Amino acid sequence: MDGFELPYFGCMDSAEMRDYYIKATIAGRELEMDLHLENGILNSDEQQTLKHFLENLELQLIKNKAFIDEFYDEHDAENEVKFYIDFHKGEFFEELAAAINLDPEAADLDQQMIARLQLKRIGLTPKSNDHFAIFDYTIHKELTDYLLVIFTDAAGNINHITTES
Repeated sequence: MDGFELPYFGCMDSAEMRDYYIKATIAGRELEMDLHLENGILNSDEQQTLKHFLENLELQLIKNKAFIDEFYDEHDAENEVKFYIDFHKGEFFEELAAAINLDPEAADLDQQMIARLQLKRIGLTPKSNDHFAIFDYTIHKELTDYLLVIFTDAAGNINHITTES
């Protein structure tokens, strides 16, 4: 068996690569992770790139959160972060505010909501340049299906942010 070790996924058999779906604890939180291999084969460079990315995942999460904060502050038109927050200040806000301990009267309500975003899932597609990693954030797993999604390349550069449901 030609194998290699990946953080969170363990020993991978190079001869029997497939898609993987796991639960992992990252930065003290349990979340879903999936690894998608289009043709079932990763060459040694791709294996090393993926391993390096996973070894630095906690730093990437810090970078993502900083990006969300900066994006909210710097962009006015078509701001996905503001759209996501404004959407959740809509029809079920009272229930959400109680569930995540928001102070609805506070001047920094949007910042409170951004601070409570939680990573729900990380999707990895090592054959994709622009969507190497996909990070799904939610304000509350049970109360909303809407996600704030960040796409990065293998170096951790953020390529895109959007909302999805």
